[in-house]
Parts: sequence; structure tokens; C-alpha cells
Amino acid sequence: MNRRGEAPRAVDRPEPGYFTMPKTRRGWAVACRIELDRDGCWSAEINGDRVGEPHADPALAAGVFDVWLRGRVSTESEYRHLLRMKEWAVMHDPNHPAADPSKPINRMRATPVVLRRSR
Repeated sequence: MNRRGEAPRAVDRPEPGYFTMPKTRRGWAVACRIELDRDGCWSAEINGDRVGEPHADPALAAGVFDVWLRGRVSTESEYRHLLRMKEWAVMHDPNHPAADPSKPINRMRATPVVLRRSR
């Protein structure tokens, strides 16, 4: 197990899946995904945006190794939640860290998050 409690990964062999990672140091963790399509081409998506063009070699597919090496393994539901959170923050709370994850979180200016139970 590594310090995040995950099983060790082979750094030279990425696997498709869902991940989270901050875009900057002390920044908001964004939704990431590594995909391997039916044609054998690798691609990465960071915060809902595809990074570069798909490529048959994962080392040449933009963003794949960035997500693989820096990302924390996640689930599809967390991936979708983070994308919805980003959309909400852009529309309703531009000061929320999810609205601009390229900046470090300023805890003095952040609006507190209130969790409500759905009925």
C-alpha cells in the first residue's frame, strides 16, 4: 500500500479508469479519466476537457501519464459528482475553488460548503 492507501501501480503501464487530482499545488481536486478506445488509442480527460488527441502509444497521448502518475484512483460516481460541482460553482459561486481549480485554495475567502441530506 502507498501513502494514499492504494495498491502500488506500475508507473510505466497506465490503465483506463477514473481519477482525481489537483491542477495546482493545494488546489481543488478535479475529475480525470483515462480512456482506451476500441481502436487501441489512449486519451485523457481533465476536469471535463479532453487533453490533446488520442494516440496508440500512451506515452504520446497528452495527459495520460500526468493523470496516471499524479492522480488518485476514484470512481465513476465521484467523477460525475466533481463535474456537476464544477458546473454549479461556475454558475452560482464563482469564488468556490471548483470554479477555477487552476488557483490554490484560499481558505480565508472560500465559502463554507453546507451538505444537505436529500429526501
